[in-house]
Amino acid sequence: MNFNLSQFELKSSYFIFSIPKKTIMKIVLVCLFVFLAVYEAQCKCKCDCPKTELVCAMDSSSGEQRSFPSPCALACYNCSFGTKFVVIKKGSC
Repeated sequence: MNFNLSQFELKSSYFIFSIPKKTIMKIVLVCLFVFLAVYEAQCKCKCDCPKTELVCAMDSSSGEQRSFPSPCALACYNCSFGTKFVVIKKGSC
């Protein structure tokens, strides 16, 4: 089988240009909307936390225990990931 790379490149680039401009604009707008939604969700969480005192927390829904560098970091984690960790003691778990 004789494969000519330049013909393949030409056909693949032709495919990109054969997509209607309205479709490309819709794709770009959807990507922009998703990006902005994710960015806005991250901005709502206050995550500029100093490492003050280590705390051990437990997720009230799963029972998982995890150590966090500070209560602020715990709140940031809950906000960012939608978890429900609560402090159960000072120090590591």
